[in-house]
Amino acid sequence: MNESFNNVYDLDSDMDLKLLAMEFENIPSNHIKKRIKREFKDFKQNCSLISVNYNDYKYNHHYKVYDKPLLNITVMDKLYKNNNVYSFIINENYPFKPPIIEINFVNYSVFLKTSQLSSMILRKMHNINCLCCNTITCHSNWSPSHTINHIILEIRKYKRYKKHIIYKIFADKIKNKYLIDDIDLDSWLW
Repeated sequence: MNESFNNVYDLDSDMDLKLLAMEFENIPSNHIKKRIKREFKDFKQNCSLISVNYNDYKYNHHYKVYDKPLLNITVMDKLYKNNNVYSFIINENYPFKPPIIEINFVNYSVFLKTSQLSSMILRKMHNINCLCCNTITCHSNWSPSHTINHIILEIRKYKRYKKHIIYKIFADKIKNKYLIDDIDLDSWLW
């Protein structure tokens, strides 16, 4: 397990759930404490492990944020068990500002970037111009009604989209090399 998991709680264990509830009581900010407790039910549906850490540093050059990070919630996705760790760095302005997100300790914005070819395929297959403009974590799309669970579901959806892009690129390579032009492989596959 990675070093970012200091106190790891198994969400399938009743004892760990009680310990985690006590951990949530230690959150310094009352409005964030209430919010995280409400969101906790959704964590159980989508996550197998959770770690909660409190941060006390003022400025972190790694995240390039000036807001004081208050809480770091790291979860392991139940759907993708192989090395799919999501970190949510929550500052004092949550839920009015989105958390900073990392997937496997890489910033979420890196995951959202697409090439020009990928953008064309996204537009054709899913009617989306770019992932970073459509994400709920974009400041223009964020709303306090969004939760960490919504972000986890969005990450899963965008992973599916990226797989579709890869499959489409491979299908095009195979089509160009082995098939004749009159076969409409795209309509059959997608």
